[in-house]
Amino acid sequence: MNDLSAMIPLLAAVLLGLGLSLVDSDDARRELRRHRLVRIASLQNGAARIDGRVVPADNPAAPAGTQVAQVSTASMSTTAQSGPPSIDGEQRFLIDDGSGQALVVVPPPPPKPLPGDDPDYEILCSFSGNSGGAVCVGDQVSIGGYASLIVDPTGDAPSYRGPPTRFMLTATRYYPLLIVRR
Repeated sequence: MNDLSAMIPLLAAVLLGLGLSLVDSDDARRELRRHRLVRIASLQNGAARIDGRVVPADNPAAPAGTQVAQVSTASMSTTAQSGPPSIDGEQRFLIDDGSGQALVVVPPPPPKPLPGDDPDYEILCSFSGNSGGAVCVGDQVSIGGYASLIVDPTGDAPSYRGPPTRFMLTATRYYPLLIVRR
């Protein structure tokens, strides 16, 4: 029993039971490759990946480099990487790929599941440089997640009678939110 590779599944099960995760930054990049790359102009409901530039959702005049979100790789209710404490509330920013803008919603950490239950959702991130988990205005990122059409007062109306709408990307139970800085 000198082979330690047999111990990895046991260690992973113990860590998951404690509410921790064995997630590294390459997991986000690997998972992102499984999503289809689409332009926002042709986006439909379902799993999607968008490559674009970060734009603030609440202050369009914010200068480049202004932080719009603080995220870290999270599974269940704890952060899997060291860094600043997690944010309790939902965070929002826009991603612009040249064909339109989509809203990205970074949910707060999910509640810790009961033993034997799956987590409500996961957030996987990969950031280069020393900025930690800060997503800033002007960053070039790839975002993967579940896209859905929502009513948004700052969105575009499909007709003069229709409500203004915008596509939103976020995490769901079966689709993690993936944020990778390029």
